Amino acid sequence: MQLKPLLFPTTDRTFPGKRWVKIALRSLHIWAVAVVVGAYLFGIPQSAWYLWHQMFILTGFAMIALDGWSNGVYFLQLRWYVVMVKMALLAFLHPWYPEPFYFLAGILIVSSVIAHAPGDVRYFSPWHMRRLERL
Repeated sequence: MQLKPLLFPTTDRTFPGKRWVKIALRSLHIWAVAVVVGAYLFGIPQSAWYLWHQMFILTGFAMIALDGWSNGVYFLQLRWYVVMVKMALLAFLHPWYPEPFYFLAGILIVSSVIAHAPGDVRYFSPWHMRRLERL
């Protein structure tokens, strides 16, 4: 078996209800992020929002897994690199506690920009220097 067709199928893998699963994951992710950011900024004890923190991590990884499973080309697109920048910002967040405002603001702004950017931006591949939806 060749690796390329397995990683980069000619048509995206799908299943019935996939769009609704993605919508549900994204909605839960945004809600959990909102709860955690608000609690973090207003000094609420971590024990009160820890499960929401786990929810935003779980839903984030679930969205990555679903997009990567659908077509590995996801990992060549700008939207993947933005996810990596967001994770890097989160990794650097703790040392500056309790002044996380700039990191949290950066993460939310980058997320909003890429989520609402045109497809030519989201699906742009820095490796191929063009919009890439198939290999």
